[in-house]
Amino acid sequence: MRVYLSLAICGGYKVIVGQGKMLQEVFVLITLAEEQLKYVSAIAMKTT
Repeated sequence: MRVYLSLAICGGYKVIVGQGKMLQEVFVLITLAEEQLKYVSAIAMKTT
């Protein structure tokens, strides 16, 4: 699974999640800064 941080939106971020040929847009409402969100998502991807 791949996770791409697309762009900042009001109150969070638009994230693109993909596996194989499938892609899904996900809107994440969170108060973390972009670098913090990248760090947290990297940890989550390693533990799954």
